[in-house]
Amino acid sequence: MTAAIRRDQPAYEAQTVAMESLQERAPARALQLLDESIRLQPAEGQFWELRGHAWAMDDKNNKATQAYSMAVKKNPNYFSHVLTRGIHYFKQNNFPAAERDLLRSRELLPTAHSSLYLGDISAARGAKQEAAVYYQEAARAPGELGRQARERLQALQSQDVQT
Repeated sequence: MTAAIRRDQPAYEAQTVAMESLQERAPARALQLLDESIRLQPAEGQFWELRGHAWAMDDKNNKATQAYSMAVKKNPNYFSHVLTRGIHYFKQNNFPAAERDLLRSRELLPTAHSSLYLGDISAARGAKQEAAVYYQEAARAPGELGRQARERLQALQSQDVQT
């Protein structure tokens, strides 16, 4: 066990520096580091999810989709990989794929993020009651996410009052 931890340590150290590179908006550097992480520990889905973030930051959306999908393939029962791919699909206006992934991520672990995006998808197709339920769930979150959900819920409710 100790030998495996020592063997894998450089992969996770590279991941840490890659995350710092992403915070500095340096996706090319992050990708180099993540290539090393994946070379050392190819089964780790988190490395692939971070590659997706780097590709998305670099506006390479097809490559981002492939990386997020690889993360899901490596660990299909980890909510973050499915949630992140769902959000990526949403941002690409691929609402059917987004909804599928967001619902799956909720099965694994309900989050305010999945509720907010599912609310947006429901509202866009005119399913106001369904959207309101999702927004109410997300509105319980602290900070900016909860504020956004409360604003969207209020806007949805004011549409109902006007009609």
